[in-house]
Amino acid sequence: MDPVAPTTLSTEDLCAAATPRGALLLVRSILGFPHGTRVALLDVERIKPRVLVDGCMENIDGMDAAAERLGDRCRLGVWDALAQAEWTVAWTRDAPFELHRPGGKGFAQVDKELHRTGGGLSLVGDPTMQFTPLRFDAYVDEEWVHRGVRAFIEGREVPIHSKTDIEWMADPTYDALDLAMDAAWASLLAATLGACFDVPVEDRIR
Repeated sequence: MDPVAPTTLSTEDLCAAATPRGALLLVRSILGFPHGTRVALLDVERIKPRVLVDGCMENIDGMDAAAERLGDRCRLGVWDALAQAEWTVAWTRDAPFELHRPGGKGFAQVDKELHRTGGGLSLVGDPTMQFTPLRFDAYVDEEWVHRGVRAFIEGREVPIHSKTDIEWMADPTYDALDLAMDAAWASLLAATLGACFDVPVEDRIR
């Protein structure tokens, strides 16, 4: 049985789904798909972000048009959602940087500092912290299982977001190009952070 095609969205659909007030994040997938680019409008005013609408846009310019109509409370961003899979991370594409996970906001930029807000993954005993990043790193381990982004500060590193994937091991045709596509979110996230904080980025994935 063929998979069900995702909902096709228009600018009007995005605007109609918006909450009457509160912060919004309008995100797009990094990669395009046969039905278009996967787009979602997130309500990020709550402790946990809520997906208001999720589908594909054939003309991605409609996303910019929707953001303009929704005004200053709507920011444009990117998320890691592929095809119809669940998302794990979404972030703003411009400064001031914000990172959201389904469990809550993870990081926010305050001037030249990156504040971890305690939402989603946090270190045991250290739910909140703020630091000035010196460098960001997009990485994948030697087994291609762990992919992620980390920040480097004086004397330590701070994990920003990571994912584990072992399913690829069952595919004998999986190669470096497949890996680069699956981990493209990490490359783009690190690049966005580097631009927002004006610090170097090392991309070990591309």
